[in-house]
Amino acid sequence: MKGLLIKDFLYLKQQGRALLVLLIFFVAFAVMSKGGAMTAISGLAVAVTLVVVINTFAFDEGSKWDIYAFSLPVRKKQIVLEKYVFLLFMTAAVTLISGIFAFAFQGMENFSETLLTLAACAGIGITICSVILPFVYRFGVQKAWLICLIIGIAVPMIFTPLIRQAHLNTLGEEAITRISWSLPFIVALIFIGSYLISCRIVENKEL
Repeated sequence: MKGLLIKDFLYLKQQGRALLVLLIFFVAFAVMSKGGAMTAISGLAVAVTLVVVINTFAFDEGSKWDIYAFSLPVRKKQIVLEKYVFLLFMTAAVTLISGIFAFAFQGMENFSETLLTLAACAGIGITICSVILPFVYRFGVQKAWLICLIIGIAVPMIFTPLIRQAHLNTLGEEAITRISWSLPFIVALIFIGSYLISCRIVENKEL
């Protein structure tokens, strides 16, 4: 699996210029937004993670990587696992970089709040990627983007009215605390479930 990770890291190196442009854009937006710097940085954390991870699949598709990879003495589960390990690495790296920028722009005044926001963004990035990856393995990158776009539009339309009717603003502080503590476990379950689904898809995949 080490060789598989090196492959994606080499791809990441090739995309250095594009990532630098994206980074400059978000930094410029953070500077112009002044009080909204954390919002820009949060967007950076989620967007970069999503774009980099999914683009490794696009690179693999373009180079017909699957045909070569499945001929290697490596189990298909290991090939899938590498992508999920790469996702965790990217999430950690981007969260660390985002944290540096966040404290650079905001200082240490809202230390706890900033850490909580960064953790939430990391969770969001992992969750979004975990939802998309099985679709990528099943339908390919382009169709997966389309499916996830439809889901991204439909889910808010369905659940926003339900959330409003649930009157979540009436929840007590204790209930909100319990929900907050449960979120990391929910993200972990989604991540593991996504990996297992992807493994099953790849195991049944024929080239």
